[in-house]
Amino acid sequence: MKNRQKVLLLVDWANVYGWKKSLGWEVCPQRLYNFFDRPKVINKIFYYGEDEGQEKSENFMTEIKNIGFDISPKKVKWVPVLLENQSHFKKNC
Repeated sequence: MKNRQKVLLLVDWANVYGWKKSLGWEVCPQRLYNFFDRPKVINKIFYYGEDEGQEKSENFMTEIKNIGFDISPKKVKWVPVLLENQSHFKKNC
């Protein structure tokens, strides 16, 4: 009897993007997609913190869609933080 299990791939880009520090190299979204493009992988979902209004972020989202991933975006929130008595904002995905 054949094993007919199906696989759902979820990619959290914030984690994958952070790997470059520990790996010493950057993960290519196209190569990641190609690696998991197999019959048993029935759905490939790319979770991404979208920085709305930022051209680089929007272009990256378009690139990911064109590769073939299903996108599950989440709008990035900017939260105020106090650093050395000066106000700053940082991303919170």
